Amino acid sequence: MTLVLVLGDIHIPQRAADIPAKFRKLLVPGKIDKILCTGNLTDRATLEYLRSITPELYIVRGEFDDKAQNYPV
Repeated sequence: MTLVLVLGDIHIPQRAADIPAKFRKLLVPGKIDKILCTGNLTDRATLEYLRSITPELYIVRGEFDDKAQNYPV
């Protein structure tokens, strides 16, 4: 079985300081096989955190994402 996390509109640090602690506890490396982000990741540190959970990370660039950011799409 493959476990896929789909999330989007994270907007860290513009709308939230960080991923909520209760949710972060569920994000265990080796447990989630793929992450799909539907846009508006906006923060390099959050990108690196998600990449530490699984190398299979796919991101759609949102309207608030940095155009220079080289997202794995």
